[in-house]
Amino acid sequence: TLQQNSIECNRPRYLTCLPRREVWLTAEEAMAEAGTTEVCPVRVVARFRPPVTPEERQEPSAAFVVEDGVIESADHLHCFRLDWAFGQETSQEQLYEEVGRPVVQDVLSGYNGTILAYGPTGSGKTFCMFGHGHKPPPSGLVPRAVQQVLDFVDQQHGVTLHCSFFEVYLDKVRDFLSKAPHDFVKESPGGDLLSYRKITTASEALQILRLGLKLRVAANTRLNEHSSRSHAIFSLLLRQEDSGLRQRKLTLVDLAGSEKVWQSGSVGGRLEEAKKINSSLSALGHVIEALADRRAHVPFRDSRLTRILEESLGGNCRTTLLVACSPSSLHLTETLSSLRFAARAKKIENMVGITLRPALEVSPNNTRRLERRIAQLRRELARLEHRRAGLRGDQAVRPRSADPRRTPSPTGKRPERASGPSAVKSTRKEVPEALPLPASAASSYRSTATGTSSTASVAAVSLGGSASGTPLSRDPELSVADEVRSPRGLTHP
Repeated sequence: TLQQNSIECNRPRYLTCLPRREVWLTAEEAMAEAGTTEVCPVRVVARFRPPVTPEERQEPSAAFVVEDGVIESADHLHCFRLDWAFGQETSQEQLYEEVGRPVVQDVLSGYNGTILAYGPTGSGKTFCMFGHGHKPPPSGLVPRAVQQVLDFVDQQHGVTLHCSFFEVYLDKVRDFLSKAPHDFVKESPGGDLLSYRKITTASEALQILRLGLKLRVAANTRLNEHSSRSHAIFSLLLRQEDSGLRQRKLTLVDLAGSEKVWQSGSVGGRLEEAKKINSSLSALGHVIEALADRRAHVPFRDSRLTRILEESLGGNCRTTLLVACSPSSLHLTETLSSLRFAARAKKIENMVGITLRPALEVSPNNTRRLERRIAQLRRELARLEHRRAGLRGDQAVRPRSADPRRTPSPTGKRPERASGPSAVKSTRKEVPEALPLPASAASSYRSTATGTSSTASVAAVSLGGSASGTPLSRDPELSVADEVRSPRGLTHP
């Protein structure tokens, strides 16, 4: 409602973490800051693209007004305050200075960083992240971030840079850098099954980007001529070893856009892609909601996408969410849904810090100590294998326990099982003497010349005589199966 939205607008802006200095920490500084954590909320920004279709250009005015980080609808019914908002006139360079450069500075300072592009189909997410991939010079956030990181690595000693590029298509991971890029690979929390390639120049990185964008699945729909049908994830991994192993990761994510099937006209394979995209984005929304409410359980495993982004959304990472929107009233519902998603994501707080794994000191003493430890473990393994083989041999030659039912006959042949009434009597338990029925009761159960019911026949069963004598057994352990096998079975009229 208008009152609730006005209250949302009047709330003070949440102070975001200050950007770190663009310098790699020394060994002493890293050891001093290692293990310390701080609360860092997710930074949320929005960008409105200009009109691109003839229908959008014919509209007299935009459906949203952007001013000083506040987004307000033209009818004054909806108002959202984010960390920052960009209007239609914002350039790619301005976007990178406000969104990309602070995250890259955090990564170069020793923290993990993530930029996540979210929005409906046709809102300009891929343009914000990659720009025109086939047109030089590159203008998106990803190529600019790669160039900034490479400029820093060239000035440092002992820092290596590796990259990975893959997509999540139909809820499956496909690695662009593998030898068989069209095969799906399994995703692991550490990303060990993904291919990482070392890069040293900007041209190598641009070549990888062009290859991945060429292999990425895209299609032409009613809403977007180049609609991405998968979530693309590009990662940069920085490593340095001095007094410890420091490894930081920059993750740049271009999500596929949500779409309404009746508007996009997707059928067949495109319909299955749309369902998987909407399902994964819905799972992402559930994760955002659980993190914003600080619930005990966060459903990261409901989707492959949320499993991959687990560290970025709720772990040790400085995350920025870029929401791409359309100013047209034709997409009013989708834009409002995206802005509400951004407002929920703004409530997430991550615990960030620098982690440092001590490097193993390589010296002759350590080498000899490790060699002795390896030899000791090998001897222990051989002893256990020998003991295991001995136990197997004892079990093979050990005779079976004496069991009268399994004792072989002297002739070597299997004894035949006895049959007939004597066999039944031999296996039947001792039955106590039964009590005779009263005369009145016995007469009521006797068979007549015209025949009786089956109930009377069952009641007339005798263990020791014919049906005329009617002693009934009171042994509760006597089974029905024994009665059936008995030669004196049920009497029928």
